[in-house]
Amino acid sequence: MKNILVLIGSPRKDGNSDLLANAFIEGASTSGNKVTLFEAGKMKVNGCDSCLTCSKEGANCTFDDDFTKLIPVLERADMIVFCTPLYYFTFPSQLKSVIDRLCFFAYEHRSLKIKESILFLAAVWMTWKFLMEL
Repeated sequence: MKNILVLIGSPRKDGNSDLLANAFIEGASTSGNKVTLFEAGKMKVNGCDSCLTCSKEGANCTFDDDFTKLIPVLERADMIVFCTPLYYFTFPSQLKSVIDRLCFFAYEHRSLKIKESILFLAAVWMTWKFLMEL
C-alpha cells in the first residue's frame, strides 16, 4: 500500500483535471492505496518570496496559509500526482505556488520519502492548435 498525494492545479470545478484526478483516485483506491487529494487550485497558497525565514532552525514559513495543511501529507506521501491544466504552456499559478513552496523541505533539511511521481496534463484545444502550427 502506498500513500499517494494527488495535487489538482485547476481552479475550475468539475473540469478535465478533476476528471483525470478522479479516475486515477478511483483506480488507486481500489488497488488498496491510501489517496489524499489536495485541490491546490482552490486553496490559498502564497508563492515563495525567498525571505529564507524557513531556513532558520525551527522556524516555519512566514505565510500562514493552506500550505501548512499540506506539509504533513507531503511527509507521509510515497508518491505525488500532479493533475493540472496547461495554461499558456505552464501550470496555473495556484499549483506553481505549491511547487515553489516545496523549498521549505530543503531549507528545513527535512527529506521527503516520495520516490514516484505522475503528471497528468489537460490542454485546451487552442494550445494544441498553436503547437501544431509551429
